[in-house]
Amino acid sequence: MEILTSILTSTIVAGIVVSLFQAYYKFKADKNLEQYKQSLSQLTENLKFDLQRRIQDFSLYTNKRHEKLPELFRLLLIADSKIRGLFGGRRSLTFQEFNRKDIEKYLLEHQVPQGKIETVLIAWSVNKEEAIKEMNEYLRVIEFSEARKSFYEAKNFYILSELYLTEVVTDLAERFLKALGDLLIYSEYPEPGTHNNRFELHAELDNITNQLRNALKQELGISYYK
Repeated sequence: MEILTSILTSTIVAGIVVSLFQAYYKFKADKNLEQYKQSLSQLTENLKFDLQRRIQDFSLYTNKRHEKLPELFRLLLIADSKIRGLFGGRRSLTFQEFNRKDIEKYLLEHQVPQGKIETVLIAWSVNKEEAIKEMNEYLRVIEFSEARKSFYEAKNFYILSELYLTEVVTDLAERFLKALGDLLIYSEYPEPGTHNNRFELHAELDNITNQLRNALKQELGISYYK
């Protein structure tokens, strides 16, 4: 009887011990699983945050490119127009029908300094033809100044926007600015008998303009990832 009792007791104790071990390992497994779930959840959140940040960064970059490219093309065309406008036949007012008040208003609209306006008006009262000649010469100086200003505005914008440009656009923009710069120099320091060089520069600029326009249309019409 004692042996039977001992066996039963041992069996019960063994069962309890096994149950305790099973409960312990189950608790540990559940705890590890919960920790794994938490780690996985945290990793997922980190990945989602990183993905959202990358999407936002790319969106900002793309939006910036879509602002820079048209503006660059606009500034290049303005500079091209102003520099080419320095050459060839030019229509200008004779000012014969102007009176003193008209002349003053015209010069103010063209942002001529007040001191120069007063000089022209004094000359107008003495010799109208000489006043018109002096005024036209000064307006010509302003034209050259505005042409140079537009060129450097386009060039500076290109330099500041280079991070947003592809190699194709960068190459075309640099070629355009090089030809336009040569044309600007020619306009200020023309050499006798070299007018054919000017026509060649015009043709080169026309060709680059078409290439650049097509390249920009293509780039503005697509989005790409690198």
